[in-house]
Amino acid sequence: MKTLRAIVSVLVLTAFSAAFAQQAIAPPPKPNKGPSLAETMQLIQKELNAFGKANFIVNTRDELGGPDHIAQYTTEISNVVSDSASCTVRYHWKSSTKDQVSDDEDFSLNLHDVQGIKVMTYVQYLKEVEGEDIGDPHDQTNWYTKFNPPMIVLFPQLAGDKTGEYGFIFADEEIANRIAKVLTHAVELCGGGN
Repeated sequence: MKTLRAIVSVLVLTAFSAAFAQQAIAPPPKPNKGPSLAETMQLIQKELNAFGKANFIVNTRDELGGPDHIAQYTTEISNVVSDSASCTVRYHWKSSTKDQVSDDEDFSLNLHDVQGIKVMTYVQYLKEVEGEDIGDPHDQTNWYTKFNPPMIVLFPQLAGDKTGEYGFIFADEEIANRIAKVLTHAVELCGGGN
């Protein structure tokens, strides 16, 4: 009798398991966390195209008595096109010093490759990302570099050594943070990030 109950229990459990396994289990619905990818990409395109040019002065001072070096810089972002189908942001970058063009090229940023978005001052960026020694304004025995107005750099962190290749320079931290938030959302929707 115990053997018969055990066999019936096994048969019932097997039948129940087979019936349960055949039912398709729907994945949980994704929460609606903001605008769609197409809307987000259009916002990136609109915000970056609206920003346009940034003008700033770089003053390098030699505290040991050497002459100050003052240079006028201009950076410009133009022709921004965001493509939600390929998760890319294409744009033209131009920078110049004293009316001498130093960079004039097109970039294509694939958001699948972006690990994160950072916003920091240009001084922090030069020190931490580019590894440049720009001095310290509190060290009176050295030289230092100052930006007027203080510039903000928004840059995507990519795997490998391409991190410094892409980035946007802003005079307004609020605009930089707003665009960083929108870019972060687009990266998430494109499957990037870590």
